[in-house]
Amino acid sequence: MWVADDSDRVLKAVRKKGRKYGDLALPFIVAVGNSAVFPEDEDTESALYGTSVEYAHRTGSTFGRNADGYWTAAQDQTHSRVSGVLTVDNPAPWTWAKKVPVLWQSPAPDSLPAPVLPTWETAQLVDIRIERQPAARPIHTSLGLPDHWPIGDAFPWRRPSTES
Repeated sequence: MWVADDSDRVLKAVRKKGRKYGDLALPFIVAVGNSAVFPEDEDTESALYGTSVEYAHRTGSTFGRNADGYWTAAQDQTHSRVSGVLTVDNPAPWTWAKKVPVLWQSPAPDSLPAPVLPTWETAQLVDIRIERQPAARPIHTSLGLPDHWPIGDAFPWRRPSTES
């Protein structure tokens, strides 16, 4: 079985959406619905902050990040006008009350800080590691939906009619 690396798809989507508008002079959040079969946070981390790498030395090893992410210095620009990338895994109407969006915050010092809704998780790069904060409130509260929405059976079984 072959499992794809979805970091490239995320990176391409953010690059495309990130250049759609000129300088807004406001925080700019790019939204990406990650519809991978097996979505992994590591793919988004790599796409945005660079892939993790371990450097072996005679005295041990150290960890770092390659300069292959959206917000890395090796890019032509630091993409500082994109304040954050909001992702949600496999978005669909029947998952809106369950899937918590994650706001991946820009590490660029000249980037405008993105506003964070209390129903979003946040992730940010601190040195070489990702620090995450959970959402302060459940996602269904911002949508005005009950906790276990949708209610009822997804495909209710109906007995075929015998009348002709």
